[in-house]
Order: sequence, then C-alpha cells, then structure tokens
Amino acid sequence: EVFNTEISDNAGAARIGGAYAEFASVLFDGVMLDSNSTGGTLSALQASDLTSDFEFIGCEITNNAITGNGYAILVQGSATYGAVMADVLIARNYGHAAAFFGGGAALEGFADLTNVLVYDNTGPYGLKLDEEQVFPGPATPTDHSVVNSSFVGNAGDGLVVAVSTAIGVTVKNVISADNGGYGVSNSQVSPTISFSDAFGNATANYSGVDPTGMNGNVSVDPVFVNTSGNS
Repeated sequence: EVFNTEISDNAGAARIGGAYAEFASVLFDGVMLDSNSTGGTLSALQASDLTSDFEFIGCEITNNAITGNGYAILVQGSATYGAVMADVLIARNYGHAAAFFGGGAALEGFADLTNVLVYDNTGPYGLKLDEEQVFPGPATPTDHSVVNSSFVGNAGDGLVVAVSTAIGVTVKNVISADNGGYGVSNSQVSPTISFSDAFGNATANYSGVDPTGMNGNVSVDPVFVNTSGNS
C-alpha cells in the first residue's frame, strides 16, 4: 500500500521510468506519478502478475514521457485481476505514436473505472481496455465498466475497448469529446453505452454502431471552459 506519495522526475534508460510492481497486491491512494520518463519501451508505471486488483484511488498520472513505444501506465492483469480506478486523473502524458501503443493507459484484464479523467495524452489513444496478456480467457468472464468518466482532447482515440473474453463492457455517464481519433473505439466486445455524450471527435464519435439517440446517449458540445486546463 502506498499513500500520499509523489513519484516524480525519474528516468529509466530501457523500460520502466517510475515504478514497477510484480506478484503483488497494490493500492495507490493519493499517489502522484509525474514527469517520469523512459527512453525505451513500456511505461512510467508497470504492474504485472498481480495477486489482486491494482487499485488507484485519488491518483494523478501526469506529464510522463515514453519516447519508445509505451504508455504512462501499463497494468498487465490476468483472467481474474486487473485495475480498479476511482477519482483518477491521467493527463498530458506522451507515448510514441506507434500503431498499438498509447500515451495514457493500457489496462489488461479486469477493469472497473469510476470518475476517471483522461485528457491531452499523446499517442494512438488516451485509455485502452485490453486483454493482450490474458490467455486463456477467464472461465467466468466479468463485466468491465467505465462510469462517470471523461476522455477529452487526446491525440488519438479517447477510449478503446479491445477486450474479447469479457461478458460485456458497460460505458455509462461518459463524455468523449474533441479527441483526434474516435471518441469510443471497439474491435472486439461491443460496449453497452448509456447516458453518454460523444462529440467533435476527429475520425468519428464511434467506430461501430453509433448509439446516439438511444439509451439516453447524445452528441452535444459539453461546453468545457478550458480543455487544456482541466475544466
């Protein structure tokens, strides 16, 4: 467990720029991960072979840079475990613009996100729900969820859903706006989207069926005062 800690200005020459967790049960509560870098691949924070969910509560992941192929944070979960986030900011991170690597976060395995703000990240996407390291799939798939969250002004797609073994993915009360790619992109399990707003995304608001006008979904300008200033 790590409480009220700042992990900043670290430089990793090859792989991890800030923090690494393996074979662990981890809670980050009030942790700031800021301005870490790696000149190689992967991330400022990587977690793998978890023994329970990696919990992020009230955390800020900002201004981290991966000049090879990578993300600000990479949680390599399992068929059972993954990432739980509540009240988390993921912003202004830089990831190399390779086809499958993003600037913000890649969460492999189970994901449960509430009140997460992902904005102004450089790379193919702001946040990706993935299962790259999850094989075989879980015997009893769970329902991933993204609730009360926003994806704004990212250079690529805002939210990418690339899970295949989940019983479903719930996206509810989400804003995805002004991203450089899709607002919500999915290539595997189509998310169930409700009461959400996708607007002004450069490629399209959705990569699949557009749910606008159904289940409370709209496409209207969210009228942010200043997207670069988190307001």
